[in-house]
Amino acid sequence: FFFKQKTAYELRLSLVGSEMCIETESETLKKAGSKLFLTRGDNCGDAPKDHYDLAFSLLCLQHMCVRSIRMGVLRSLLAALNPQGVAHVQMIYIPGVNSAGIPPQHVGWMDDRTDFKGANSLHDVWITQDQLPQVMSDFGCVFKDVRMQVVELHGARIPCGRGQTYPFHHLFLSGSKTALYRERMFRPVKVVERTPAKDAA
Repeated sequence: FFFKQKTAYELRLSLVGSEMCIETESETLKKAGSKLFLTRGDNCGDAPKDHYDLAFSLLCLQHMCVRSIRMGVLRSLLAALNPQGVAHVQMIYIPGVNSAGIPPQHVGWMDDRTDFKGANSLHDVWITQDQLPQVMSDFGCVFKDVRMQVVELHGARIPCGRGQTYPFHHLFLSGSKTALYRERMFRPVKVVERTPAKDAA
């Protein structure tokens, strides 16, 4: 999703997705005045460059088992942001295993698997603790001011065939296009000390 802030309280939404995704959501989004862009899978289609304030990927990159495609999407997100724009990417995080323990039907972050015949949970990217530096490095090659946060989902488990399930959390990564965002949001704030007014005699 891309968001363009029109006023302090109003956001304009645009959607990038496959033909099926756009056909499913088109009527609702068109009624809201949103724009739709068809992607070829490794980019953001005809989304305008240097335009959006916010790009948000909601549990999408985890379904792309080819690292080079994921990196293409990230670079395309960057291109669509305006100089003060920010991107947020949400994926699943598997805390209970390391990369060597990822089930064979899934892949790690650095993998480029093109032989799978399905997607969307059949074959996903599993990010484990030992891969977090690689994930941060890839995001840092594209965005400035990269931040990472893990949101724990107590009791949530992901099925993995043969009755196996694994606990999972959500991983949020954010980054900005330029340092303008950092300077605006994280610059030191001047504190003005106020002296209490004296009581009138």
